[in-house]
Amino acid sequence: MVREGTFREDLYYRLYVFPISLPPLRDRREDIPLLASHLLAKARVRCGKHVARLSPEALLLLEQFDWPGNVRQLQNIMERAVVLRESNVIMLSDLPPRIAYPASTHDETATSL
Repeated sequence: MVREGTFREDLYYRLYVFPISLPPLRDRREDIPLLASHLLAKARVRCGKHVARLSPEALLLLEQFDWPGNVRQLQNIMERAVVLRESNVIMLSDLPPRIAYPASTHDETATSL
């Protein structure tokens, strides 16, 4: 991108002090339960709601999803679920249709997670 002129060269060298290679979330599915739990706790505090955990079914679907948006997408989904949830357990119905019903032909808008 520096060669193409689409990324500032000085910023590149500031960031390239110590390169860290991190595989995408879809290649680290074993990390999803711990990450989801951590992000749920952060969202719970941020939103001021007591949502304690994910249902086993919801967690299973999170582990099966491909996560094109990586951890940021998981973070957004945890926050959305906390905002929508009225009880202390996040259920399948609290997840976006793209995750909760991946095989459906549901028409999603560009703002869907």
